Amino acid sequence: MNTCLAGTGAAGSGGRGDEGAGVSGANPGNVSIRSFHSRISLTAAILSRLRQRIGLWLLKDSLPIFLRGSDSITLDPLVNGFWEPVLTEFIKTVARAGFDGFLLDIGANVGLTSCQCGDSFREVCMFEPNAELFPVLELNTKLMLRSCRRRAFNIGLGPVSTEATLNIPTHNWGGAFVHDGHNAYSDALFASRHLVEQLDLEAYRKIGIRIEATANLLPGLFAEFSRAGLTTGVIKVDTEGYEKAILESLAPHLPDDFAVVIVFENWEADLDIEALKSRFGRPVTALRLTRRPRQRGALWRDLPFMLPIGGMHFEPEGVARGACDGDLVLIVDSRSRG
Repeated sequence: MNTCLAGTGAAGSGGRGDEGAGVSGANPGNVSIRSFHSRISLTAAILSRLRQRIGLWLLKDSLPIFLRGSDSITLDPLVNGFWEPVLTEFIKTVARAGFDGFLLDIGANVGLTSCQCGDSFREVCMFEPNAELFPVLELNTKLMLRSCRRRAFNIGLGPVSTEATLNIPTHNWGGAFVHDGHNAYSDALFASRHLVEQLDLEAYRKIGIRIEATANLLPGLFAEFSRAGLTTGVIKVDTEGYEKAILESLAPHLPDDFAVVIVFENWEADLDIEALKSRFGRPVTALRLTRRPRQRGALWRDLPFMLPIGGMHFEPEGVARGACDGDLVLIVDSRSRG
């Protein structure tokens, strides 16, 4: 995989939003987040898919432990040696651009993001409410992270403190979700994501979890970061529909002098991105990591479109309501620069 980074003068090229957005004064080495470009070569894409197919056969009788051979999030880390390589590379690029103070990994699961990106930051804080896999998260990050301070919290975050039920898909523990009034996803969207005709909550494994209000926890954590001089960082949120509620409740508590890049998964195409941006009360640029060529299904369907450009390319582009599905990025400037 190749990454192309240009100087700040290229940040606004290609019609992708405001020039220099999100630099926030934290940009050593003249690295521009907006000039991020990632490429997966055609050869790498084919080999990756072939290894996956072979791996599915080899691992069909593996023991159901984490990394669980029968779990969908296991295949890439086990067979290809990485998880979400483009998103991982993007987070590392952001860290190199000066946002290397802290990483908040909200919805950490077994630590795949933190394990790959954590040592790019001075401190990593992980939030995972599933008590059954939380020890795996602690062990994985203990083994993998060498240079950063790390902390793990066995709680979820949300707008209010409450006890809740986590619904866990049998073959995708990373797709676990809380089904309540704070979740932005409809039952139809969950059914589509889980490849079933209709959502049936009885088909999921259930465990009780604790959700802590962001207002109770994050102000103190941000104060610790501030005392340590960590005023820039990355906040990654992957909570299966709880992202909007978490970000809305987080926004008022972000200190004035903090500048952060938020990366979150969203599958609600009609998310009101402007309303979400307004919650921060400061300059915010919204982007989406977009793939060229767009995915059309099976790899063989994509090959005719990948051949002329040598594989798959991923770049941040502007995002508008009605086309908000995918990996979204919010570049949140400090109020002092607003």
